[in-house]
This record gives sequence, C-alpha cells and structure tokens, in this order.
Amino acid sequence: MKKLWSIVLVAAAFAAGAADLSTEDFVAKVRASRSVETYAKLTGELQHRRQNNKAYLFPFYVGLIIQQEQYTGQLIISDEVYLIGQGRESCTSTVLPMQKKTDKLDYVGLLASDLTLSFIYNPIVKEEEKSNLRGVVPCRVIRFKSSERNEEIRVFIAENYFFPLKAEFFKSGEDKPYRVLEIVGFEQKNNLYYASKMLLFSRKRDFF
Repeated sequence: MKKLWSIVLVAAAFAAGAADLSTEDFVAKVRASRSVETYAKLTGELQHRRQNNKAYLFPFYVGLIIQQEQYTGQLIISDEVYLIGQGRESCTSTVLPMQKKTDKLDYVGLLASDLTLSFIYNPIVKEEEKSNLRGVVPCRVIRFKSSERNEEIRVFIAENYFFPLKAEFFKSGEDKPYRVLEIVGFEQKNNLYYASKMLLFSRKRDFF
C-alpha cells in the first residue's frame, strides 16, 4: 500500500549533541519534539494494491492539533469521517467513527498509531547499531515493546532531527517485520519539516 501525503511538523530545536545522548535521553527528546503546540495537515490519496495487483484509490485527509498533553483531530478517507486522539504519554490511539463506517481503514490496513506515531511512547527494549537510512540520513535505531499488540517495533530516528522516519513491526517471536511504515521525501524548510510521501507495506492483512 502506498500513501501520498503532505505533512507539516515543527522542527526540533536541539539537534546539536544528539550522538552523545544516552538512549533514554535521546528518546525523551524525540517524544518532547511533539509536545510543541502546533498542527499537522495530511492530504492526498491512499493507493492500495490487493493480490490481484489492482490499485484502489481513496481520497484522504487528516488534520491534527498537537498540544502539550494530547493530539486531537479529524480523519477523512473517501466518505468516512473519524475523530482521532492520543494523550502525549500514551502509546495507544483512539479512532471514533462519526457515522456508520464501511471499514475502509481496516481494508487498507491503516492504524491510528500510524498517523500519530504513538509507537515511540512504548517502553524501550534496547538501542541497536546506528544506520544510514537509504544511505543518506544518519539514524539511531531504537526497539520498543508494545504489550497491547504483543509486538516489538524497530524505529529508525533521524539523529539530527529527532524524528522517526521508519518503523518495522515484528510479531512476538518473529525475526521478519510483518508491517513497515516509512516516511520518504523528508526535508526541512523555514524551520518546518515536510514529507511528501509515506509508504506502508504489510506482509499479510490479518494483523488486526
């Protein structure tokens, strides 16, 4: 599945010295960078391919108000409207349909946590060896544990921007990810972050 999005997020103001921070202090900075009162707007199309290789397109919009204690916002996919929310310290997100839904979110395999990056609030398991994502962006690689979904998430976080660029989701006891979420086309302009495209791959659909 491919999602074409535009996203605006406030830049982190403390890139210097990131390499010298402990794992815990680095993750604290990553979490804190989303505590600035700002907004995020995501618009575009969801492009989803089934096994028959046919592409299904859905108009897509997300507007988020990011406050110090919580996220609140609206998600629209095709003709379905949802309210979404997340507490800043919570590793779970909520999605409330505004009318009877036709399960388009489930159909394309999209989770609220994909939109709010709530996986970074899970307990830390360990830090792994650093990696240059796509051979260009230096990242610290942190593994988190989600007891709610009985999985671990390996997150590639841009070392100089304190922002997650890729997340690999592993079911308990497995060594290959069954879902991969990645932000591509990431850039900084006028102290704002922009991502022109996000990709979501799933090995199989029965992850709910």
